[in-house]
Amino acid sequence: SATAATICKALSAEIEKHEQATRAEKALRDREADEKIRDYETIHVEAVKENDVKIAEAEAKLASQLQEQADELLLWRRRRNKVEAELRATIEKYDVNMFQ
Repeated sequence: SATAATICKALSAEIEKHEQATRAEKALRDREADEKIRDYETIHVEAVKENDVKIAEAEAKLASQLQEQADELLLWRRRRNKVEAELRATIEKYDVNMFQ
């Protein structure tokens, strides 16, 4: 029975040593996983910032293009209105001359 106790004690010691090694290995893997997660989070944050900048630039460019088109449309409307006014004046002058 003393032999059985010695064997049990030796087995318990080996089991404890194995459990400690397992815990240490798990802790190491957890640290490595945490580092990878932090790295991916950093990459994600940087990608989001870059995309936000690109989106802001694209929105600014679009707003500028829309404003340019609106300005050009306004210019063409003014030109058309001027031509139409000149045409009406010419027609009125023609009508006045025609009835004299």
